Amino acid sequence: MLYNKNMKYQNRFTDDMLDYLKWRGDVAFSDAQPVNEIDYLIFARFSYLPFNQIALAPRESVKSFSEKMLAVRRNYFNQPNDRTLVEMIHKSKRFIDLTTTDYIRNNDKEVEKQFGAVTIHLPNDELLISYIGTDATLVGWKEDFNMMFTPTIPSQEQAANYLERIASKYPNKKLRLCGHSKGGNVAVFSALSASTDIQKRIIDVINFDGPGFIPDFVEAKFHRNAEILAKIHQFIPQGSLIGRCLQQENGDRTIVHSRELGLYQHDIYSWEVEGTKFVRAPHTAASSEIFNQTVIDILKTRSLEERKAFVNTVYDIICAADFTSMDQLRSSWYKKLPSLIKNYREVKPEDRDLIISVVKQTISVYSDTKKEILGKQKPAKKVTKTKRNPIKRVRQTR
Repeated sequence: MLYNKNMKYQNRFTDDMLDYLKWRGDVAFSDAQPVNEIDYLIFARFSYLPFNQIALAPRESVKSFSEKMLAVRRNYFNQPNDRTLVEMIHKSKRFIDLTTTDYIRNNDKEVEKQFGAVTIHLPNDELLISYIGTDATLVGWKEDFNMMFTPTIPSQEQAANYLERIASKYPNKKLRLCGHSKGGNVAVFSALSASTDIQKRIIDVINFDGPGFIPDFVEAKFHRNAEILAKIHQFIPQGSLIGRCLQQENGDRTIVHSRELGLYQHDIYSWEVEGTKFVRAPHTAASSEIFNQTVIDILKTRSLEERKAFVNTVYDIICAADFTSMDQLRSSWYKKLPSLIKNYREVKPEDRDLIISVVKQTISVYSDTKKEILGKQKPAKKVTKTKRNPIKRVRQTR
C-alpha cells in the first residue's frame, strides 16, 4: 500500500477515520446505528493487520486479537496508522465485541499471487469479508500489473473460492464484502462470479479505489445482473489513479475528498470524514482524468502479448537486482542503478525495443491528453485572498 512517510496532512480541521473512531467509538452497532461508509473503511483495513504475527484462535474477538497485536513489533504493520487503528479499536465499544474467523494470508511468488482475507461477525446474523489489497511485496505489485493482460489473476480466483466457502460454512448469514485497492477489485470479482443464490445473500460490496477488469473478459465471465450491480459501490479520491484503471463494474461511484496529493491519495487514512459519511468532492481532478485517458489510449494500441512482455521484462529486470519490496525499490533504486542498467542491457533486443516504445508512447500520449483536457477547462478566476478566522472544530452530534 502507498502512503507518504514524509508529508504531514496540511488541513487538520477535517476529520479522518481515526477521528471518527474517537467520536463514534463508544456507540455499538445496532439497528439504529448500522454499518456505515466509515465502518466499511475501517473493516477494509482489518485484512491488512498482522494476524499472521500473532497466535490466532479459530474464533477471536476484536478485543483479544487487538491486545495481541499491540505486542507485535511496529515494523510488522503495513503502515504506522495501522497500529494506531489497533490501539483505538481495542478501546472501542463499537468494535471490541465483534469476532473474527477464517483468516487467511497466502503469498506465492511462483504463481505470482498475493492474497489475504478475514471474516468479521456482525450483529443481526451478518458477516463481513474484508479482502486485503496490495502489500509491500514486489510479487503483490506484479500480480496487480498482470491484470493488464490476463483474464484472471490468482488472488481473484482465491477470493471467489473464499466467498463460496464462507457462504457454505455459514449458510444462514447475510454477507457484506469490502476491500481497498486490489482488495476492492477481488471483492467485486467474488460477488460477480458468485452463484445467484450467494448473490441474493449479499447486502453490499464496497470497493475502495480498486482497479477494474479487462473489458472483453467482463461480458464472458461475470454473472452480471441489475440486482448485483446495484449492490456494488465504488469510492475513489478526487485524484484517483488506481481506481480509474480498466473497466469498472459498480452500481454507483462516490468521489471522496483526500488531504493528500497525487498517488498518495490512495492512502485511505487521508480521506476526509464528516459524521458517518465521507466528505464528497464535486468531481475528479484533472490529473485523474488525464491518467485515466492516457491508460485507455495506450491499452487500445497494445496487444495482450505486448502488455505481458512489457510487464514481465520490467519485473525481471527489477528482481535480478535483488529487490524484494516496493519500499526497498523506492528508497534505494539509485544504489542499484548500475545493476538495473546491466540487467536491461541483457534482455532480448525486441524486449528492449518494446520498453523504449512504451515509454515514448506514454510520454507522448500523456502530453497530448494533458493539453486536450486542460484546454477544455475554463481558466480559474483570480480570487483576492482575504484573512480568515481559524476554523473551530465542533464535536458532531450522534
